[in-house]
Amino acid sequence: MIRTSLAVMIATLALTPCDGKPSDNKPPQGSASAAPMVAGTPANVAVTSKGAPRCAEGYWQMSSFTAEGSPMMKQYYCVGADSEKKYSLFDQLTIMGNCSRSDFKRTSAGWDFIIQCAIMDQKLAQTGTIAGDFQNSFAMTTNVVENGGSPRKGTIEGKRVGECPAGFKPGDLVNSAGKKMMNLL
Repeated sequence: MIRTSLAVMIATLALTPCDGKPSDNKPPQGSASAAPMVAGTPANVAVTSKGAPRCAEGYWQMSSFTAEGSPMMKQYYCVGADSEKKYSLFDQLTIMGNCSRSDFKRTSAGWDFIIQCAIMDQKLAQTGTIAGDFQNSFAMTTNVVENGGSPRKGTIEGKRVGECPAGFKPGDLVNSAGKKMMNLL
C-alpha cells in the first residue's frame, strides 16, 4: 500500500505543483520551454527485470517541469547496488495499483513506455519516453491521463549529484529540504 501510494504521488505530483507555487528548481539553462534533453542513450545500458533502464549507484536529483518548462518540484533518491534490482527508480511507474499494461520498449533514442493502471476507482494512463546515459543523467517526458481526462504533460530531469549522503541508505526517497520521506525497499 505504501508503494502504491508513493507511485500515485510520484505520477501525479511530478506533474502538479503541491501548492501552486514553483519550487526552488532553476529553469533549465538555454531553454525557456522544456527541461534539457540529455545526449544520446548508449546501447549498453543495463535494464531492470521490467525492461526499464537501470541507474548508476549514487544520489539522484529528480526535477519536475511543466510542459512549458516551469519548475515544479525536486526530490532525491539514493540508489545502491541492490536497490535497482529490488525497486528501480523507474519501477515506480509500474507498481501503481492493478496495472493491466506496463511496457518499456527500447528505441534508438532510449525507451518508450506505456503504463495503464487502476487505483481504487481511478484509471491512470501514462505514456512517455526516457533517454540518457543513466550513469550521470536522464530525461523523461511523460503524459498522464486520469479517468480519460485531458493529458498533463511534463518532463522529469534526473542527474546523479554524487554519493548518497551520510545517514541515507539505498532506497531512501528525500524531499527538496533534505528530509527522508520514506525508504522504498
